[in-house]
Amino acid sequence: MYVLQACSRNTAWPPESVRLIWNRAALVIEIAAAVLGASIGVAGVSAAGLGRRNMESHDTVIRLTVGVENIADKLEKLHRDIKDDRRDFYARLTEQEQRIAALEHREKPEG
Repeated sequence: MYVLQACSRNTAWPPESVRLIWNRAALVIEIAAAVLGASIGVAGVSAAGLGRRNMESHDTVIRLTVGVENIADKLEKLHRDIKDDRRDFYARLTEQEQRIAALEHREKPEG
C-alpha cells in the first residue's frame, strides 16, 4: 500500500535515507574490494619474491657446501702430506742417530 501511495504522490522510491544507506554500503563494499584486491596483489608479489629468495638461498647453500667439501679435501691431502713428511723426517732422524751412535762407539778409547 505504501508503494502505491509513494508512486502516486510523485515521490522517489526508495526514500532518500534508504538511498544514502545503500550508497554508503556500496562505497564500503568498493573500498573493501579495493583493499582485498590490493592485498591479494601484494601477497602474490611477496610469494613470488619469497620463491626467488628461496631459490637464491638454495643456490648459496649449494655453493657454500661445495666450497666446504673442497676445503675438506684439501685439508685431508695436506694432512696426508704432513704425515708422509713426518714419517720421512723420523726415518732420516733414526738413521742419523744410528750413524752417530756407531761413530761414538768407534771413537771411544778402550780401556
